[in-house]
Amino acid sequence: MVRFAVQKEKQLPGLTAHAIHPISTGKLEGFNNKIKVAKRIGYCYRDDDFFFTLIRYLSIPSVRSPSHKKS
Repeated sequence: MVRFAVQKEKQLPGLTAHAIHPISTGKLEGFNNKIKVAKRIGYCYRDDDFFFTLIRYLSIPSVRSPSHKKS
């Protein structure tokens, strides 16, 4: 128990910061995954400019998470 308490005491600033500001890296990880998938199928891209244009296109919020609303 003493070892556990010492370990938690060392991590106390990080734990309180997370409690105050609950920030997640989920969106960043999802976007990185999209870039990885684009790189895997990247053998068919004409050049680097096309690839980076695709990454910019994927960064548009409406493309990343399209709404399922019917117009």
